[in-house]
Amino acid sequence: MLKRLLGFLNFCLVATVSFYYLQLCGLSVKEFFGLAPQVFILGLSFALLFAGENFMRAFIVPALIYYGMFGLFFYPWTGIDVANQAVHALLLINALYFLLSLALGLKVITLLFGLAAGLAACAGLRFYQTAFLQSRKDLVKKYLPAELMAPEAKKTAVKKNIRSLRYIDEQLKLND
Repeated sequence: MLKRLLGFLNFCLVATVSFYYLQLCGLSVKEFFGLAPQVFILGLSFALLFAGENFMRAFIVPALIYYGMFGLFFYPWTGIDVANQAVHALLLINALYFLLSLALGLKVITLLFGLAAGLAACAGLRFYQTAFLQSRKDLVKKYLPAELMAPEAKKTAVKKNIRSLRYIDEQLKLND
């Protein structure tokens, strides 16, 4: 029952967030993967819930934990980011499910080898994502929240917002 519920939630969130970024925002698959690899990881965990072997379930756990924890603590809880937060929470729930199912099944060697290989793969994914986002700063500014920007970029964004608010106030005063 729990596996079916997790599968249903995984599918719904992957479909919703993918539709938003790919269809409504018009991102390419490469841009979407660079900005939100957690959605692809969640899609993979959906497949592994029903057709995965134990090594692959252990292999994906480090990525589930890393992206799940990172997102919960660094992304805001407003707007479309609420759907992203649901993805991050579900990543952690999937990681817990996979860890418990492997530990209770006494698959310790498989779990250890899978976690070791998964750590290496997760580090490689993170290096790829960092390099991609550094080369595409326009996407970072447009789609990632200001809380993740460097301090100078935050100040500039705040200054621009203050200037635009002053401009709107001036225009309203002129119209009255």
